[in-house]
Amino acid sequence: MRSHDPLALVPEPRRYPLAIAACWIAGCGVVATVTGPTLRVEPFYLPAILLVAWYYGPRHGLAAAVGATLAASAADLTTVTSAASAVGVLSWNLAARGLLFALPAWLLCLVREQQRRLACLVKIDAASGFATQHGLIGTLADELVRTERLGGETSIVCIGVGGLPRLASERGREHVEAVLRGFCATLGACVRRADVVARLAEDEFALLLRGTGSEAAAGVADKLSRSLTNWLLTQGNDLSCSVGFTTAPRGRLLDAAALLARAVANMYEQRSAGPAQQPTGNAARVPALRGVTARESA
Repeated sequence: MRSHDPLALVPEPRRYPLAIAACWIAGCGVVATVTGPTLRVEPFYLPAILLVAWYYGPRHGLAAAVGATLAASAADLTTVTSAASAVGVLSWNLAARGLLFALPAWLLCLVREQQRRLACLVKIDAASGFATQHGLIGTLADELVRTERLGGETSIVCIGVGGLPRLASERGREHVEAVLRGFCATLGACVRRADVVARLAEDEFALLLRGTGSEAAAGVADKLSRSLTNWLLTQGNDLSCSVGFTTAPRGRLLDAAALLARAVANMYEQRSAGPAQQPTGNAARVPALRGVTARESA
């Protein structure tokens, strides 16, 4: 999976829930062994199994169910006196408890998968496979916190496609959609594996550059402007590409929406200046970004 795919931006689950669940299951097994048949601890296994299934998916959830079944079976075998009884007890435990533990974990995994799909509808643009504005702002906010804590720089590049309304009136909506699909493919091929591409609107895109300062961001913006403009020229003379960028100031935490708004403002500034101008850097004044409040961060 390409790392600028928003699906790859989903953080991996932490390891401490798995450790807590393993200790909980082992503890229940010890309690069942000590107390014997006087205390039924099967319901106490379920929270740990469901925790693992929710955080790590069906494979780990099934493993937790198997572990709980073995722990409960081992506790029951300590009270068995004959080999024939041990076989019967073990068979019953593997069937009944295996179903008791595995079925809730499987059902919870189905619920979790549906929740994840719904979250992807918010964070991923279905047409391009890029992140949406909502998904980009969340990822950018996490990146700004990381750079504030550990150091480094973060930049945003915004790209806009001009001339689409005239192209739609001349050649139709289907041709515009084909051009946008090709533009998305070209843009995805131009970025690094560590970068994050987002689609802000039909003709507006953004690129999150991790660990990139203003000079490097200017180089990336210039490269993208040339490459994408050359590709657009093959699709029609009326199409153009405008690129703007901004870099988060050092030493202070900048709001993700404000940083994105600044980059979009620079893109519009470059578009109004004409195609002969180079991509612009930090703007002195930041307008609102389509419902997202942008505040001055200088």
